[in-house]
Amino acid sequence: MKISVSTKYSFVNTYIKIVFGCILFLCLSVLPLPLCARAATKQINITTKNYNGGKAIQEALNLQSGEKPKYEQLTVYIQGGTYKITSSLLVYGNTRICADGDTTIYYCRTDSASEKQGRAPIISNACSGKKGYEGAGNITIEGGTWDFQGHADGDHHGMTMEAFRFMHGKNFRVLNVTMRNLYRSHFLTLEGVRNVEVKGCEFREYTNPTIRKEAIHIDCVHNDHMAPSNQENIIYDDTICNDISISNCDFSHVPRGIGTHVAVAGLFPSNIVISNNTFSDITYEAIKAYHYKNVLITGNTITRAGCGIKCYLYSADSDKDEESRTNYVAALPETQVESVPVYQNIVIQWNTIREITDAKIGFGIHVVGNASRIISDVTVAYNVITISGTLPATKRSAIYVKYGNNIRLVANKIYRSGQTGILIAYGNDITVTGNSIITSGGNGLTARDCQRVNCNGNSIKWAGKRGLQYKATKNSRIERNTIWKDKTGSIALTDRSDSVVVNKNRMTYSKKNAIGVSSSRKAEITYNTIQSPKNFGIYAYKADKSKIRKNNVKKSKSTAIIGSTSSKIIVTKNTIDKTGKYGILFTSAKSCQAKDNSIQKTKKYGIIYSSNSKNKKQNLNYPNVHLKKGEKEITGFTYKNMRVRAAKGKKAKLTKTKKDGKFVIKVPKLKKKQMYVIRVEDKSGNYLEKEAFVK
Repeated sequence: MKISVSTKYSFVNTYIKIVFGCILFLCLSVLPLPLCARAATKQINITTKNYNGGKAIQEALNLQSGEKPKYEQLTVYIQGGTYKITSSLLVYGNTRICADGDTTIYYCRTDSASEKQGRAPIISNACSGKKGYEGAGNITIEGGTWDFQGHADGDHHGMTMEAFRFMHGKNFRVLNVTMRNLYRSHFLTLEGVRNVEVKGCEFREYTNPTIRKEAIHIDCVHNDHMAPSNQENIIYDDTICNDISISNCDFSHVPRGIGTHVAVAGLFPSNIVISNNTFSDITYEAIKAYHYKNVLITGNTITRAGCGIKCYLYSADSDKDEESRTNYVAALPETQVESVPVYQNIVIQWNTIREITDAKIGFGIHVVGNASRIISDVTVAYNVITISGTLPATKRSAIYVKYGNNIRLVANKIYRSGQTGILIAYGNDITVTGNSIITSGGNGLTARDCQRVNCNGNSIKWAGKRGLQYKATKNSRIERNTIWKDKTGSIALTDRSDSVVVNKNRMTYSKKNAIGVSSSRKAEITYNTIQSPKNFGIYAYKADKSKIRKNNVKKSKSTAIIGSTSSKIIVTKNTIDKTGKYGILFTSAKSCQAKDNSIQKTKKYGIIYSSNSKNKKQNLNYPNVHLKKGEKEITGFTYKNMRVRAAKGKKAKLTKTKKDGKFVIKVPKLKKKQMYVIRVEDKSGNYLEKEAFVK
């Protein structure tokens, strides 16, 4: 696979930026506390006999509740067993809660009714009166199964309730935790925090899987609706999340896996890494990266989800998010905001996605901005989007990019997409290279309403419609692609796809036209190899000023090359072999010409200009040839002003046709069954050949 220098270095730079950010985040997360905060470490053991409904745990946590934590690190160790926690736990800085591997903690809170709608998670960090990242931090939650009893027989069935919430702080770790049985809302909410690691956790079993909530929710401290809390004096200052790592976690039977569903205009959560997680039986998006920048989504496996990975900016058009306009709000008056970054540095790579089933949002990977807010600098590379059973890999397109600039789609493997394999719309400067697309429900690859799209080195097989289509896409290139057995055409330029180069592609067994140009000017169709199209090899309709040059067309069922209803098409130096009808046909054409083309074994004319073509050149057809045993000449007739050559082996004799089109070529005495190759060449250098046998 070859990638242009500019594309390759852009991809590498993007990757380096994100990896460097991750390294910096990990380094910061393990820095020691300032010397002024240092004190002895302490561990308090909690057992099923002394936990007192969770009060003993809270009493232990309160040891760190001073203005500065009392201990360098307090560890609250929950020994193995079953616990029923009746009220929420408030965690202060420099604290580690560690539960034994066989520990199960049931949340059985007894709060008042007003506290039962999402404001009292079982664990939250102390952040009353704090702004920015000044709340309690340096907190680790490790181990245990945390059950929130949202199932039909549970204490919290039908209740909106977050499980863990961290707000206004930094340096959090959630390790090897299992969370289950939530009715609605989020298992883990991150609101205005920095330096967070979530690793090796399980999130499973929502009992209300249509609630459109993320298991891990990344949010902004914007207002009481977005960031509710049971603590007093919460400061809403639009603090956003930065430096988040979520890895090696398992998400199953949840509405959404990881992401955000409300964004604040001008604020972009950044330095987010989502890696090596597994997602299964997800109602909506497995990963929903809304309004992010500096993002790496890598190595994840998604099986059975409404949508695989969605990375997007707010859109007011038909691709708007499910929550409609309420999911995009203005920043607070005093908040410093930025415009949409020119380089968002988003990489989506090495993910495996199977069985995406939603009829509306069922894309494998969806990258989308809008007309006024373009998503840019996104790389989608080395992903596998395929089937897991008998259903298609995706309900809709496998990869869909809309309103995106500087997009790179590299070496993805797509098998059995429900609709188009790769769909690109309203974008500029897009590279699609080295992808494999097999058995798409619609086109293999489509770009519409774009500028400067380069599709290079892709392999497309068994497309349900066209192999590759540019629609209203200009100043672009289609090069070195291999397309095999499409149903309605290998490559199509339609709807004013002007100034497109179609170069060095190989097309085999198209069930219609191998290359079709329709209402698109200045196409350059060069050095392509076309084998056995069921209809035409190259069809140019309303394709003024197009050039069809040095293509090789073999075994077209009908005509090899057609120029129709066009002006100033030049067809030159093409090789045509075995057509079911004509070699080159001009119909309703003006000032079109064929020059220096090699044509063999056409069933009818080699070159023909229909009667409705203006400024037409001379037709070219096979001669009527007479070869008879014992004679010393080959005679025949064709059009006037033609050069005729008869060749036997390496020896050839030349002549010209007379005004009546007749010709005579002197040869040695003819013997029965001798074979001569008869060539007829016109003034423009076009020639056709056929084999003739002595009778």
